[in-house]
Amino acid sequence: MIIFAAIAFLLATVLSFDFLVGLPLNLVGWVLLYGYLAELMQVSIQGPDSPPPAWNFSRTGELASSGLCVLVLLMVCSLVPVGICLLLMIFFFLNSMPMYGYIFFALTILVYIGSLVVLPSGLVVLGATGRVGSALNPSKIMGIIKNGGQPYSMLVAVSLAAGLACMLAAVAGVFLVDVPGAGFVISGLVMALILSYGHFIWFHVLGRFATENRKLMKQVVLTGAS
Repeated sequence: MIIFAAIAFLLATVLSFDFLVGLPLNLVGWVLLYGYLAELMQVSIQGPDSPPPAWNFSRTGELASSGLCVLVLLMVCSLVPVGICLLLMIFFFLNSMPMYGYIFFALTILVYIGSLVVLPSGLVVLGATGRVGSALNPSKIMGIIKNGGQPYSMLVAVSLAAGLACMLAAVAGVFLVDVPGAGFVISGLVMALILSYGHFIWFHVLGRFATENRKLMKQVVLTGAS
């Protein structure tokens, strides 16, 4: 986890210091980090008490491939719809239409929360099949949600806690940049700590859910039944 946090700290610090440079760097960097998290989920599926996988930079290509699948899923289910709502909110505020701005502010939060309910289902499907198409299949996603019962409710609770913590860390980072001296370093440190720990917990619990609900996974994910 130390290496993961160090990479996340570097990415967050650059993003806080220079957005135009940090944004593309973060997209590339988080592809690798999500690739590692995908491996973490697989390790948790094989043995919940197993230690996190060791970093192997000679397998960067494999990490990038699996991480790109995770990023695509996150973008389709969360980042793109949330980003559209956020841009519309900014547009209305900048054009002196505050009422619509507040509406899209509330809608941004609701869409983000809704995505945190759906994303765990897509991620466990992705972990089981390794295919983005299956992970984006509405019948498979709804099959996990409908038949997951209390275990899926607990998984959603972890997803909401981790997701909202990461969102608050990102918002706090925006204000911490203005701290005199080295605000961008403090901002990067706060975001890296929360994002690292939050993602580790999230993907570990995803693996635990897949392990403890093998029958459901086989029924919905492998056979397509809902």
